[in-house]
Amino acid sequence: GADSADAALAAARDEAARQVVGAENALQTSLAAYSASQALAAAARTSYDAAFSAYQKGVGSIIDATLAETQLLQAQDTATDAYSAVLSAAATLAFTTGALGAAPP
Repeated sequence: GADSADAALAAARDEAARQVVGAENALQTSLAAYSASQALAAAARTSYDAAFSAYQKGVGSIIDATLAETQLLQAQDTATDAYSAVLSAAATLAFTTGALGAAPP
């Protein structure tokens, strides 16, 4: 009857709220991971620049420069993956809230 319909509505509302909170948490987590990956990529760039400069000046080895370059590429790849995760989480949040496909305010 009416009581079971009210209970079903309340359960659906609770589930929708859980989904929105989960999607928002996923977005916040992915934004933090992206920020961290940007810092890692910047540090890897500094390390690579220093290693390559040392190699060019004859005081560093090609092995050190190559290792630093590999670490830079890995950090950039991590940042790209993190950016993709942000976009995915944002799309999930938009879908969950019903904003996906809506006209911008």
